Amino acid sequence: MRAGWALRMLPCAGGAQSLVEQSTHRQGDHMGFLDKAKAAAEQAATRAKEGVEEVQSKRNLAHAYEELGRTAFDLIEEGQISNDRMTGLADEIRKMRAAMPPDNAAAAQPAPTAAPPSEHVAAEPASPGAVDGAPPA
Repeated sequence: MRAGWALRMLPCAGGAQSLVEQSTHRQGDHMGFLDKAKAAAEQAATRAKEGVEEVQSKRNLAHAYEELGRTAFDLIEEGQISNDRMTGLADEIRKMRAAMPPDNAAAAQPAPTAAPPSEHVAAEPASPGAVDGAPPA
């Protein structure tokens, strides 16, 4: 007889009885399944949390790069810095601004430097062209 199993007498046809091996761990088997399901759900939640933290870190890094670029462009415009690699990029920005309708050109002006978003802000993918998660103008 296997561990966790018991012999049980069950009535059969014609009044005879038969020995039947029956599991004594049905409730335990069920709980084992629930424990496994709970552990899998906890593991998935942990992975999701780590994924959100990674996305938030990447978003903060992208925000820092954007602010660096805006600051560099402002300094180029003010004549405080000059670099051949940056001059070409600044020229592209000027051309794109000039091609925009007047309403949109004002919206494309560099925003004042702000602190990066809080670590506690939920990570939401920004739409293309969005600034700081806001919809494009």
